[in-house]
Amino acid sequence: MFKKIIALMIVAVLVGVLSPSAFAALKTQNINVYASIPSTANGLDVQIRKVIPGAQASCSVSAAPDTWDPTPLSEMRFGTLTFDNTNKIFKGSYYFAVDVGVNDNTGTEWTIAHTILQSIQRDTTNNLNSNVNVTFMRQTITNTSGTQLAKVSFAESGTKSYSKTQLKEGATQGWLRIYYGIGTGNKVVDQCPDDAPNVLPIGMDKPYGDYAGAATLTLTP
Repeated sequence: MFKKIIALMIVAVLVGVLSPSAFAALKTQNINVYASIPSTANGLDVQIRKVIPGAQASCSVSAAPDTWDPTPLSEMRFGTLTFDNTNKIFKGSYYFAVDVGVNDNTGTEWTIAHTILQSIQRDTTNNLNSNVNVTFMRQTITNTSGTQLAKVSFAESGTKSYSKTQLKEGATQGWLRIYYGIGTGNKVVDQCPDDAPNVLPIGMDKPYGDYAGAATLTLTP
């Protein structure tokens, strides 16, 4: 009796598998796919890099590319400046690039504001606020050279702000990049690096010593 039951069961299974209706059911099969993207609203993602300028024939012709230091930094230190004996000014050996990303996929319209927390000063009388270029750029993955939004002195940089929409290029959402560099005294626009209109080189009128300052980036809302 036990063997018969087993045999019947096997036959039933085979018939079910070979039934025409079984093949018909397999002609169309829906496969559901699910994924969940978590909400990300963690604020600003700021990365500071030191950049050593390469030889430059003009702003549009590069004799040698700039060298980006791969090590991320937490602050900008220009170090001891080099004295240009020909032009009697002090120059920096490198500049800094600050990439400012926003970690937010909620669809909210946000704004990044750049303000001055402290003048780049030696004391209450002497500062470098008019001797440092601050360049605001819109960067995208499709436009690696970026689009200049403003180029001003550090003294004038405290009122700059850019919205999510302003940092968008077509359908591509971009991010804010800010360059900081010591004034060179060069006002010829097609020669790099050129200074912002109100930036002056550091001359002998600036007393020696250590100068320090700070800027603040604020994300709203």
